[in-house]
Amino acid sequence: MRRTLGERLTAEVSPPPVGAARAALWAAVASIVVLMLFQTPGALDHRLRTADSPLAIRALPECERIGGKVHALNNASALKWLIDQAQGQLAGHQARACMKLGEIEALSAKGVDQYLDWYFSLGAEWSRFAALLSGDIDLLLQAKFSQLVMSSPEIVQRLAAVQAACEEQWTLLVGARSRALDLLDQSRMVLDERGCKMI
Repeated sequence: MRRTLGERLTAEVSPPPVGAARAALWAAVASIVVLMLFQTPGALDHRLRTADSPLAIRALPECERIGGKVHALNNASALKWLIDQAQGQLAGHQARACMKLGEIEALSAKGVDQYLDWYFSLGAEWSRFAALLSGDIDLLLQAKFSQLVMSSPEIVQRLAAVQAACEEQWTLLVGARSRALDLLDQSRMVLDERGCKMI
């Protein structure tokens, strides 16, 4: 050891002692080499443990089937919430439309009486007979009904309100459908039914 670690190589039978400074330096080098030798297998073991083993058994992910396609969990409940929300809003629009239709029915009762008075009058009989010969009897009856029953300003305003409520319902349904399709697109899993556990 003294021949190898000394300050110089020597062929003497009794080589000089190594010295404290030189012994400390060689001890530090030896410690670093030993630490590196222990750390390299540890790092290699850590890398092998974090990588997926090809022989590992993995649990299948859980999924739902909606419309014949595989989706992540909890979409059925999210869709039900969307439908319930849309139905709640639709109920309000339908209630307004039904209320306006009830008002129209009440307001048109007087006009229906006027239409029936005209329909059973002698002048109306001759008008229908003339329209029958020309082939436009349905058009005559429709025009007279619109004139006597539906042309009231109160009825016209309520009809516009009913139409607006129906358009709002349609817009709401289209928006709910779009949100539901977006939700399903975002949660769709690229798996077949055998690649996940169907819940």
